[in-house]
Amino acid sequence: MGKIVLRLHVVCLFLATALLQACDRRPVAITLDDIETYIQTYPDSALTTLRAIDTTSLTTRSLRAQYALLHAIALDKNWIDTTDINVVMPAVQYYDKHPSDIRRPKAWYYLGRIQYNGRRYDEAILSFTRAKEYISDFDDNRFIALVREALADTYNSTYLFEEALENSGKAYDYSLRAGDSLLANAVLYNIARQHNNLREYAAADSILSFLVLPGKVNKNTIPNILADYALLNINYQKDFYKARELLNSALLTEKDLLIIGIGRHTGIVCIKPEIRKKAGRCFINLKRRACKTITFISFGKAGYQDRSTILKPPMIFWRLLRRSRLKG
Repeated sequence: MGKIVLRLHVVCLFLATALLQACDRRPVAITLDDIETYIQTYPDSALTTLRAIDTTSLTTRSLRAQYALLHAIALDKNWIDTTDINVVMPAVQYYDKHPSDIRRPKAWYYLGRIQYNGRRYDEAILSFTRAKEYISDFDDNRFIALVREALADTYNSTYLFEEALENSGKAYDYSLRAGDSLLANAVLYNIARQHNNLREYAAADSILSFLVLPGKVNKNTIPNILADYALLNINYQKDFYKARELLNSALLTEKDLLIIGIGRHTGIVCIKPEIRKKAGRCFINLKRRACKTITFISFGKAGYQDRSTILKPPMIFWRLLRRSRLKG
């Protein structure tokens, strides 16, 4: 009789412990599910809430995986470019064993983003390719577009411009299917840059002349497009006056220096007299980095002054200090 009572006590203790653990997990699970509903719209709030969670309360692999994926998304969408793959690996490993969930391709996608941040481009291409394969089982055209554009961006970073253009073309098609015109035009901008890299200047010019029209792209991307179009006018059309207008428009919203890459070399375009000293310091730093081609263009009261050493205007790409790559 005593043994039976003891066994009943043990069973009751086990059930009580399990119930308490379930109760402890429930608020965390609800919080994580809630974050998923607003992380795309309010990533800053999502990141704040995630950082407030006691990670010791993530007592199951599914909770740890969900937290890891949300954490990776929140960092990415808040422009915090971590290079630590351990942030998202619990999600990759868990959802690989539970492939019915759309979180599987998302885990691989954000692993690729982190690898891209660390310039581990070969690994990033493999991860984005996995995401592309896994997302085919789901009807999410916008996410497919993001995966394709991430592949394009990575190929572009390794100078595989034709592969980049192919993936951007598919990203553009899927963004149109998703009915997201802003995403479609953002992808179209990258297509123009890739045409530029391939020296297909007429195609790049046609696209950029469309994108500079009002309301075509996110306002944060406008300075980038204006500056890129200005460079095209300098190197392809030789229209320095139009380039001046475009660069002036770009600096109305982006008041810092424009850093421009020509092939694998780097140069500066600077308009405003008050930042010429800063431009000069950057110019000296670039010379110390042994750039073969440096361009310093300024527009002062005397008009256009070309102090460039450009001999050829081949593959042109550029980047403002404020980056503009697409965020998922």
